[in-house]
Amino acid sequence: MKRPVKSSLAIVACGAALLGCNSSNNTAESDTGSPVWTEQSEQIVLTRFNGHTVDDADRYSVYDFSRDTLTADALEQLKSIKTTTSDLGCSEDEQSYDVVVTDGSGLEQTFYSANKSCNNIEGDGFIALGQLNSFVESLSN
Repeated sequence: MKRPVKSSLAIVACGAALLGCNSSNNTAESDTGSPVWTEQSEQIVLTRFNGHTVDDADRYSVYDFSRDTLTADALEQLKSIKTTTSDLGCSEDEQSYDVVVTDGSGLEQTFYSANKSCNNIEGDGFIALGQLNSFVESLSN
């Protein structure tokens, strides 16, 4: 028995909609990562790669803060930054970050902006680029 083309298309569309709903739920779950800054954290160093610039001196910016030099607002914003496994990418000439958080015992943990993952989706060491940019912008205000 042949099905009319319209019925087949409707079935395919319904199936795609259901799959889309499931994949968006998975993405939302994967965005709930580990906090980057914890109660034990004492220092954060963000090294921002500004892309390939004309002047080599402008290529990198370093932001180095200890807990006691951060404002209460900056500390609250840091507490909200979490790792992510979504929107990972590989960028060689765009702005990106390396982030090192050091705890009170000197143990360092390194994170990277999500656009530096180069499709390495193993691990939980990536942070959304937008969160890092917002944090750095808030420090200069």
